[in-house]
Amino acid sequence: MVVLHQGLVSAEGLFAADDSTGFRGLWLTRGTAATTLELTGIVGASPTGLYPQDLTLFKGEVLFSGFNTTRGLWVTNGTSAGTQELTGISGVSPAGLDPSDLTVFNGEVLFAGLDTSGFDNLWVTDGTGSGTQELVGIPTSRAGLSPTDMTVLNSEVLFNGVDVSGNNGLWVTNGTATGTFELTGISGASSAGINPQDMVVFDGEVLFTGIDTSADGTAGGTHEPGTFTIWDSSGNGFAPNSFVGSVDPSWSMVALADFKAIEKVERAKKRTASV
Repeated sequence: MVVLHQGLVSAEGLFAADDSTGFRGLWLTRGTAATTLELTGIVGASPTGLYPQDLTLFKGEVLFSGFNTTRGLWVTNGTSAGTQELTGISGVSPAGLDPSDLTVFNGEVLFAGLDTSGFDNLWVTDGTGSGTQELVGIPTSRAGLSPTDMTVLNSEVLFNGVDVSGNNGLWVTNGTATGTFELTGISGASSAGINPQDMVVFDGEVLFTGIDTSADGTAGGTHEPGTFTIWDSSGNGFAPNSFVGSVDPSWSMVALADFKAIEKVERAKKRTASV
């Protein structure tokens, strides 16, 4: 759910949910059953459901991925009449833009989307169709950059992207094509790609799980049982050999002797069979 309006007395929240027909639509709530309702009659929405995803608050409205005959970029002000797809975007795949990982940054929204070649690349929008464009000219794999896990750190955004060799590496962008590049020369990273995941801002840096030189290229080979390789955005990695407390499978980071605090990441996936 995303909070659309927050006042002293009441608030409004938008969320995706199934209706009585089993179709998934866009819903609005003010926190009670009586004030919770589906936004119906949205022009352009698929009759079998809008299926909104990645609801993202931006400049008093909400951007999201929605379904017409294909997946596109939509905007809503919390009313049916004020919900519409952003049309007239140039360079979009015939199969639809299929936006994902919407991330507010520097007065715009970065996201991953499909271009005319069907490749998943980095896009930016100001919330209008004419102001939505692909960041072209970034050296990537033949199938596209495939940006995921975008994480804002100060004046830049870190993300997982695929390079010209087809490897998943750690990338950074300032929201422009010329300011988007892979962080190379990271000591200890696997030659097959560091494949950063579960990024979280921590004490002025970004911590994430990554594949080191001892990995066998599989998810299970990310680290040796009993240790984690933790990296920060400067490319420093270390594998602590002692844990403090027990390991919760829903945590990507646990209390380590090398850390001064614990950071819980809800989206974390356990990457080894045991620790």
